[in-house]
Amino acid sequence: MKNNNLDKKNGLYGTDKYLYSIDLILHYIANHKLKPNSYKVSTFISQLEKENWGTPNNKFTPKDVISNKVIYPDQYSRIIN
Repeated sequence: MKNNNLDKKNGLYGTDKYLYSIDLILHYIANHKLKPNSYKVSTFISQLEKENWGTPNNKFTPKDVISNKVIYPDQYSRIIN
């Protein structure tokens, strides 16, 4: 299925290979007891150090945002919430 055939307004998303229904995902979560997992922050250090936030002219890392919440208040709220 091509991406342009998906009905995102009604919760259908996908790729050329898979189709996802938000309603079915939420139904599954509501009816199955999922065990939460905990991870050490050190597991994600490499991702936190990638300069993949910001604009092409002003790139910064999620680690920069965590360290400087006054400089990046909007991005900081993305992490916390």
